[in-house]
Amino acid sequence: MSRRLKGARCLPVILLICASNAAAITNLHSCNPSSASAGGPDLVLTIGGTGIVAGATVIWDSTPLSTTVVDATTVTVTVPAALTKLSGKNTFLLRNPDTSTSNTLEFDVQPVLTSINPTFALAGSSSLPITAIGIGFTTASGLSL
Repeated sequence: MSRRLKGARCLPVILLICASNAAAITNLHSCNPSSASAGGPDLVLTIGGTGIVAGATVIWDSTPLSTTVVDATTVTVTVPAALTKLSGKNTFLLRNPDTSTSNTLEFDVQPVLTSINPTFALAGSSSLPITAIGIGFTTASGLSL
């Protein structure tokens, strides 16, 4: 039952009912290949996860890379050779158009040993310096014999 107060004016009321359109949470769980050799060519990665949306961008370390979204569980990206020229662990994540981001995955770039000098030593020889030549070595690279 409604009553109108004497002298009161009635005004229309607009009521909006909106459905929630919250963005899905993107969760990455796989990357193929999961590692590469330093100094190689451009690398095409297939990344698996959930909640992947059209327009998502891969952030490789701090570099944004364009992607091809295959479906809500798969995205591919080409990583330029310049980003894998040195060995080490790289991290990447997916940034959605709404700026939300996924979890981070690691990608391992391995150095490539091309030669070692000297190539032999006589048993019982005194210690001698060894020179390792290769691609992608950093100050963190090590050599085990």
